[in-house]
Amino acid sequence: MVRLSWDQVNAWRLSRHHLFEQDRQADVPDIVSRICGLQGQVMSGAELALWARLPQVEPSTLERLLWEERALIKTWVMRGTLHILHGGDLPLYVAARQAHEIRRPPSYYTYHGLTAEESDAILHGVRTTLTEIGMTREELAEAVAGESGNPHLAEVLLSGWGALLKPSAFRGDICFGPDRGQNVTFVQAQSRCLPEKQTA
Repeated sequence: MVRLSWDQVNAWRLSRHHLFEQDRQADVPDIVSRICGLQGQVMSGAELALWARLPQVEPSTLERLLWEERALIKTWVMRGTLHILHGGDLPLYVAARQAHEIRRPPSYYTYHGLTAEESDAILHGVRTTLTEIGMTREELAEAVAGESGNPHLAEVLLSGWGALLKPSAFRGDICFGPDRGQNVTFVQAQSRCLPEKQTA
């Protein structure tokens, strides 16, 4: 049995997270992939997390890689929180999530003010109405309601921030697009997803 000291374990973890030594030649998307994404709830927090690993990066790097080069993707993943991922890693996270069956109790639908059938209609509507052209939350809500013929869906999609869109994100159907003024936009995740990375 190999015995390790806490200092050795700590050094290994810091190294794996690219916090032990900064590699000035490192590729930003590769770093994001290796650390399993950057927490993306607050963009400035993601920028600081990247800067801690690559102090030479410009503050605009994440914005450029997300919205111009599309090498990164921003969506809800682990713990239902926003993360910035390598674009080629999204299929892996979606597959991992699909391996776990989510069973929603009746209280979930009561809390959100919709039925199980309406929840399924939202999933279908997001998948069929989103394109690579960004839609604001209001535009998406109206499109889903129109596609389903159920005006109530627009109301519930606008009532709670993100909660009813997360199931679509877990299926790989939706991710964030570039902001439009003060409004966030959503796009079809496949349009932002790089080809899946090949492993040896």
